[in-house]
Amino acid sequence: MTSTDVLVRHFEEERDPGELCELAKKLSSSKMSPRAVDRMCRLERTHKSPDGRLFAAYALNFSSRASETLVEVLEDRQEYIEIRAEAAEALGMIWGCEKRTGFVYRWVVSRLLAAMEEPEAEIRFWVAYALGSMRATQALPALQRLAEEDHRPVQGWWKVSEEAADAIVAINTRYFPDREPTRDWPRMSWH
Repeated sequence: MTSTDVLVRHFEEERDPGELCELAKKLSSSKMSPRAVDRMCRLERTHKSPDGRLFAAYALNFSSRASETLVEVLEDRQEYIEIRAEAAEALGMIWGCEKRTGFVYRWVVSRLLAAMEEPEAEIRFWVAYALGSMRATQALPALQRLAEEDHRPVQGWWKVSEEAADAIVAINTRYFPDREPTRDWPRMSWH
C-alpha cells in the first residue's frame, strides 16, 4: 500500500472539515496512482460529508482521469452549489495544465459552456475561471456576453462579469489579472 493509498483511506474515514482539507492538500500535491484517483472519484460522489465531497474535488484538481466525475458533479443540480463550483474550478486546474486537444478536452469545454447557463452566479463565476485557465478560445463569445451582462457578485470574490473579463484576458495572454478577494468569505450552505 502506497502513502497515497493511506491518505485516501484516511480521507474516506474522516469527517472533520479541517482534517479533510489537510488531507486534500496532501493528495493534490502527490502523484496519485490511477487506483487512488478512482477511489477519490468515488468519494467525490459518495462521501457522507459535504465537506468530504468538496475537498475530494479539490484533491482531484490535477488528474485528467477525474474529468468525467467532475463534470457529473458540476451538472448535478441536487449537489450543493459550493461543491459544484469546486468541480468547475478543478476542471480548470486540470485542463489548464494538460494538452488542450483531443476528445476529452473538447467534451469538458462543451460541458463548461453549457454550465454558463446555470442560474447560480457561483457556478458561472467558476466556469468562467475554468474556461480562462483552459485557454478555451471557443468560449470567447460566451465569456464576452457574461462580461457585458452578468454583474452578479460572488461572495468572497468579485462579480461574474469581472471574472469573465479576466478569463478573456487569460485566454489571450495566458495570465489572469490580479484581483483582491473581498473579505466576506461565504459560509458553506450545509453548515
